[in-house]
Amino acid sequence: MYYMTNFFSRSNWIAIFLLTVMAAAALFASYGDSITTDEAPHITAGYSYLTRHDYRINPEHPPLIKDIAALPLLFLNLNFPDQSPSWTTNVNDQWSLAPQFLFESGNNPDQIIWWGRMGPILVMLLLGIGIFLWTKKLFGEKTALFTLFIYAFSPELIAHGRLVTTDVPAAAAFFAGTWAYLHFLERQTWKNFFLASFVIAIAQLTKFSLILLWPLFIAATILWVIFKDPPLEIISLQIIKRLLRYAAVFTGIVVMSYIFLYPVYQFHVLNYPVEKQIQDINTILDGPRLQNINHALVWMADKPVLRAYSQYLLGLAMVVLRVGGGNTTYFLGQVANVAWWYYFPVVYLLKIPTAFLILLGFSVLLFIKSLWRNSTILNRAYALEGRIHGCWTMLKEFMYNNFTEFIMVLFILLYWMTSMTGNLNIGVRHIIPTFPFIIILVAGQIHRWIHEPITIVPTHPLAAVAQTVAAYIKKWFRVFLIAVLLFWYGMTSIAVAPHYLAYFNEIAGGPANGYKYVTDSNLDWGQNLKRLAEFVEQNNINKIKVDYFGGSSPTYYLGNHYEQMNASLGPQKGWIAVSATFLQQGRAVPAKGWKESTTFYKWLDAYKPVTVIGYSIFVYHIE
Repeated sequence: MYYMTNFFSRSNWIAIFLLTVMAAAALFASYGDSITTDEAPHITAGYSYLTRHDYRINPEHPPLIKDIAALPLLFLNLNFPDQSPSWTTNVNDQWSLAPQFLFESGNNPDQIIWWGRMGPILVMLLLGIGIFLWTKKLFGEKTALFTLFIYAFSPELIAHGRLVTTDVPAAAAFFAGTWAYLHFLERQTWKNFFLASFVIAIAQLTKFSLILLWPLFIAATILWVIFKDPPLEIISLQIIKRLLRYAAVFTGIVVMSYIFLYPVYQFHVLNYPVEKQIQDINTILDGPRLQNINHALVWMADKPVLRAYSQYLLGLAMVVLRVGGGNTTYFLGQVANVAWWYYFPVVYLLKIPTAFLILLGFSVLLFIKSLWRNSTILNRAYALEGRIHGCWTMLKEFMYNNFTEFIMVLFILLYWMTSMTGNLNIGVRHIIPTFPFIIILVAGQIHRWIHEPITIVPTHPLAAVAQTVAAYIKKWFRVFLIAVLLFWYGMTSIAVAPHYLAYFNEIAGGPANGYKYVTDSNLDWGQNLKRLAEFVEQNNINKIKVDYFGGSSPTYYLGNHYEQMNASLGPQKGWIAVSATFLQQGRAVPAKGWKESTTFYKWLDAYKPVTVIGYSIFVYHIE
């Protein structure tokens, strides 16, 4: 009875309402959006996995989210191009097979896209539930609702959470994996051992970047032994024994998680011919530098019991090569295929709502203020020895009381450092896994600020009353200020609907100016092709030349109105539509080392677009 009453509490109903609003926003945006660049191969691959038990397509991503997206498609009567060379002969020819499956096999692509997105939207909502529950445990119901409001109205999370991609599912997996491991550390039972192993296995089946959980957990374990489960003396034989015991347990979780992972990959290679798997490995991992890993994976693929792990390691190797290889990127007026170390900080400042950036900055200041206050107290200890001992005592107390939050900070730093030092700059979506932890940490600081204890100095009865009234006014002013920021935050999200992918904040000048700074999945991922087709139909345009960036098919949606735009021909006349990604790459400054042309659309600077479809497709009429 208690649990039923607790379930129907007011805070839970508000949480359900917020998640319902988020789901409605995601569905509303999905209805008008075309399939985006990465969705096409993911949906195609997922359907091939479940119907063919064959992992030859898109091995560079683990199967879980693709399987989840493809589940509803099993109830549709779909044709799959399994006689196409893109399937039978070519190696990982996902970019050719996907349009064949979606647009050229007699299927209804809009129906496939709609149902394919249901699974990712469900994962997005489950992550919201997890954020609400964990914040509630840490800071209480009101702060949990504050956190969930930030999550539910986040333009970036709505934009990417509804797509068949791995970014928001990776955030959910990082979140769940971190929770499961910390829960095990708190209560070290066999039940929690297997629960942590299973959840971490699910995480490894979501995105290969979740390999970063292992160094995070190693650091968390060492810190746990030092600050949460220390021996009587830190520098002693006892701590070595305790660390060895934890190392053994940690190794057990690693082994058990990969045992849980095995049957999933085994299911996906059941009908994958060994000869084809070996051919794919040899083609993908070609070259002298890759010879050792190539031979190892070929050897494993030839052993029935190891084939599943060979396929898993192939995907992991492909991701490492992809990150090292770079990607053509437009950023702040330049084009390059190498990374800028400051790319993610700048894009984060442009893509995250200004109201939240204010909350984030204020939270950092509050934390610095608390550190300053504590350091002032320490400085009052005159002897150096006293300051050192006091610092260690305060550190132990802080870590003991804020261990979970510190691990969240550690994860954010680890993930951001890895992203900033990598060679892949294609969108703020790559740091989405850190968003839930950032939101919770901000909520924690705001919670402490609002609930600062009221201190009354009873010098005089009237003075005590005045101090009490002033303290409550101060508290409610803080609440009012946070409410204003939340209102601003929510309105910015509502205002950009349904174009969540193109959201840019006031610092960038709004979504209409986003193309000036960055493109690709930050703004233009091919989501507006159907809206372009509607514009062409409404304006009775006979022919339009299109240079489209995305995963959809201009031929399918535009039909006889469509002509392929050849940018190399220079200035042209008539109706022209150019995706922002190609447009900006064609009128940019080449970064150091970039050898290809960056001026093929410079001539369009002399013309004003008739319209910009969804902030991402520029339409011109040149006579």
